[in-house]
Amino acid sequence: MPNINYYLKSKIFIISWLLLFACQPERKPEASFYYWKSNFQLSVVEKSYLNQLKVRRLYVKFFDVDWDFANKQALPLATLEVSEKLPEILEIVPVVFITNRTLVQIKESQLPAFGKQISLKIKALADKQKVTFSEIQLDCDWSEKSKQNFFQLVGIVKKQVPNTQISVTVRLHQLKYSFQTGVPPADKGMLMFYNMGKLDGSNTENSILDNTLAKAYLRKLPEYPLPLDIALPIYSWAVLKRANKIINLLNFENEKIFADTAKFEKLSENKFLVRESHYLNAVYLYQDDEIRLEKVDFEALEEAVKLLKPVINQANPHIVFYHLDSQNLQNLSYENLEILVNYFR
Repeated sequence: MPNINYYLKSKIFIISWLLLFACQPERKPEASFYYWKSNFQLSVVEKSYLNQLKVRRLYVKFFDVDWDFANKQALPLATLEVSEKLPEILEIVPVVFITNRTLVQIKESQLPAFGKQISLKIKALADKQKVTFSEIQLDCDWSEKSKQNFFQLVGIVKKQVPNTQISVTVRLHQLKYSFQTGVPPADKGMLMFYNMGKLDGSNTENSILDNTLAKAYLRKLPEYPLPLDIALPIYSWAVLKRANKIINLLNFENEKIFADTAKFEKLSENKFLVRESHYLNAVYLYQDDEIRLEKVDFEALEEAVKLLKPVINQANPHIVFYHLDSQNLQNLSYENLEILVNYFR
């Protein structure tokens, strides 16, 4: 004889389970930006993108840290100047960029004081701007040689700022070779989905974003121990080569400047030869220098998010565009950026 109570309980369980899923909030990934300039002042265009994309969080670089070889100590550089008050409606995430050589050179005995100095400087800058924060991000391209010092530093900063999440940036090589480079003792990470090619590679067409190259790095993403947000590039640059050596990375306002046939000879779709020596944005170009333009368009970014969506290891990632600048936004509408974010719904 069938057990009526059993069937009733089963139906109640199934209905409850369906209702539970029906009541779950819609998956809503959030759009964010990095602000990487040393002076904080938003243009009309930048404010418009923040409003249109309903951005609630901004990752702001507070300062850099590099190694002072003369005095054998870590030295803060490029501290943020604020010409315009940081928006109160935005959650500000202070970011500190630390060079890998700083973590290679610093002695273990110097780490406690170093971690305290970083924390105090962040707090001082935040207090000055009347900014509260719930997360600090440490940006360092750590290596196998520097990982021990960096991981200790993460722990030290964490103790200095209780009730604050510590996030770290994670490059693709640190993702793929995590068994060598290790995993920092942070609360979460930011996957930097750019700067993945060799600048000086003989066959390099675009070192900023190469989706074919990126595929080989993503197999380890689902099992990475830290929940990862995603940083996507929206910047461009020109790689300057002289006698087959990388000399500089140039910023340019409009690639139409390379259409001047008196100064440049077009070698291919994105490569130019300098025909006569001249200045370009305060950088002197010599005759026979080579320039390779590297930029990221919507199609390449769309391909990138299609690669990332099936393997990202958390449900509601922040999609952070690097970096907020009117020049970087010229070729990408806010609708373009919204489409990219919505892929993760």
